[in-house]
Amino acid sequence: MRKYCALCTFLLFFTMAPCLSAHNSAQENSPLDRAQAYFDSGDWVKSEQIMRDLLSKGSDVKAELAYGAMLRHRGRFTESLIQFQRSFERYPDVQLAHGYLLNAYVILGRFSEARELFERVIAEKGFDFMFGTEAYFIALAADGRMQEARNFAARQGFAPLVRMRFDFYLNRIDKDPDAGKKLIVATLAEIKESGKVRYAQVENLLMAGDLEKARYYASNIPKTLNLKMMLYLSDEVDQRCLAFYPDMLPLLNDLPKVRENFLKNGRNLEVDAMQKEVGGEL
Repeated sequence: MRKYCALCTFLLFFTMAPCLSAHNSAQENSPLDRAQAYFDSGDWVKSEQIMRDLLSKGSDVKAELAYGAMLRHRGRFTESLIQFQRSFERYPDVQLAHGYLLNAYVILGRFSEARELFERVIAEKGFDFMFGTEAYFIALAADGRMQEARNFAARQGFAPLVRMRFDFYLNRIDKDPDAGKKLIVATLAEIKESGKVRYAQVENLLMAGDLEKARYYASNIPKTLNLKMMLYLSDEVDQRCLAFYPDMLPLLNDLPKVRENFLKNGRNLEVDAMQKEVGGEL
């Protein structure tokens, strides 16, 4: 049986071309590569200019989704939703197009639309096709449909990462004081078993509030910002979604200042503020 994917894993990546670290490297590659390189360097204005120009000439699903993800990582969630809706309309048979749109609905609190999309896609294409199991769970639980959420989480065949996330969310809902500790133990055991670190595992450690371990293991993966922490910085995000990540809030020690930089300033200030809070590793 195919192991079902966790959409929130995909929240952590741009789904773009391989990351490049310098502008001069970008000049030798495709427009999508150049846009990624500028984004990584903090020149988000230049990155967006390249993406807009690329899409104005007609492009493929990779560029469409990359631009939506870029908007999302800047906290422009409503704009990213509009972009993902366009991508979904143009590429209805692409799994990530469904997954990104589902996640955008959930972040903005449009739970009924998220549920309708997920249920329609699996009815038409089968459960194995659909990305978004974690987001669908949140669309149920955050909207007060807890028995449906529990029934869904009880299904067999989820990948280990999805299973431990569901266990964490349900433990938090059930007010288990050790919910975070259990997630940390499960995550460290998975890292030890696999012998490698994935970004979603670092995210687990942040979700559980263990910044020290997250910093340590983040040194083994590409440097980027953590999107779930960025959710706290945008007024667009539905508060019912943030309720799933309370242990992350103390990691943003000066949240008002970080929010001010994120919402009012451009280019490197948002990045600098966030990276300072998480020790420069994420």
